[in-house]
Amino acid sequence: MTKFLKRGYDYFRNWSATGKYKNETDPETAQKPNYWLHAILLFSTFITLSISGLYRLNLIGPDIPFDISMFFMGFPYSVSLLAILGCHEFGHYFAAVYHRIKTSLPYFLPAPPILLLFYVGTFGAVIRLHEAIKNRRQLVDIGAYGPIAGFAVAILVLIIGAVTLPPIEYIYTIHANYRFLHEIPDTGAYVNGDALFFGKNIIFHLLTTYILPYKIPMSEIYHYPLLLAGWIGLFITALNLLPFGQLDGGHILYAVAGKRIHLFISWSIAIVCLLAGLLGYAHLFFPESGIPKIWAGWLIWGLVLLFIIKPWHPPVIENGNLNKRRIVLAWISLFIFVLCFTPIPFDLQ
Repeated sequence: MTKFLKRGYDYFRNWSATGKYKNETDPETAQKPNYWLHAILLFSTFITLSISGLYRLNLIGPDIPFDISMFFMGFPYSVSLLAILGCHEFGHYFAAVYHRIKTSLPYFLPAPPILLLFYVGTFGAVIRLHEAIKNRRQLVDIGAYGPIAGFAVAILVLIIGAVTLPPIEYIYTIHANYRFLHEIPDTGAYVNGDALFFGKNIIFHLLTTYILPYKIPMSEIYHYPLLLAGWIGLFITALNLLPFGQLDGGHILYAVAGKRIHLFISWSIAIVCLLAGLLGYAHLFFPESGIPKIWAGWLIWGLVLLFIIKPWHPPVIENGNLNKRRIVLAWISLFIFVLCFTPIPFDLQ
C-alpha cells in the first residue's frame, strides 16, 4: 500500500510551480539497479513472512521454543504472499516498461515480529518510477495492471487453498474443545484469550459459504496459510484501489475523471475514513450507546491518506483521450475493488 510514496516524491520533485514537468535526469535514480539490495530485501521478507506463518500455525510464540527443523512449515504462507505482492508490483513494472518509462525493480519490505496478534510479516513492496507518466493511457495501465495481477494471483492462491484444505480434524488439533461441538463456533467464546476476526469481503463470503467443504469462521482463517495469504492479498488490493491521491485507484480516477473530480473524491475518501474511525473508537469506548460497529483503524488510515500519501495528484504532460480498452480496465479495477473491500477488516473480541 505504500508503493507509490517514494515514487510520488520523485514525481513531485520535478513538477515545477508552473505545472510543467521538468524533464531532468536525476543521477541518484538513473543509476544501475542494486541487485544485491533487491535480493537481500526479498530474502529478508521471505524470512519474516515465514516466521509469521509459523506463528499462525502455533509453531512459534512467546511460550513456544523455536524449532529450526519446522521452519519449512511457514513456506506455504510466505511463498503465497510473496507471489501476490510480487505479481502486483511486476504488474506495475511491466506496464511501465511497455510504455518505456524507467522504473526500478520491486523493493520488498520485511517487517520485524512485533505485535504478534496482528503480525503479517511484511510492510508490502514498492517500486520507483524514474520518469514522469506522460499521458492518461499510461496512467491507467500502470495503475490498473498491478492490482489486477495481484488479484488474479490471490484468487489462484485461494483456489489452491480450498482444493488442498485439510480435513476438519486439523482444527481439532488446535482447539480440542471444538470436537465436542456441533460446529466450529462463529465467535471467540471458545478461544483462550482474545480472538482476532478477519472481516468478510464478497469473495470470502462466497468462499466460506459455498465453496469450502466445512465451515471455517473468520476467527480461524489464520490457521490456514493459503486462505490467510489470499485474504491479505485481497485486503492490500482493496487499499491500493481506493480512489485517492497517487494510490492505484487514484491514478485510474485521475486518468478517467480529471483533476477536479479526483481531488473532490480524494478528500471525500479521507474524510469518510476519519469519521468512520472516530465512530469506531466511540463504539469501543461506549459499546452500549447504539453506535454502529466500525473498524477504528480507519482513523489511522485516514491520517495516513491525508498527511503521508496526500490527496493531490501531479498532472500528466499530455491529455489524450482514453480508448475503450483503458475504460474497460478502469471498470474492471472498480469491480475488483468492490469484491475485495472489507468495511471491518479486523476485529478483536
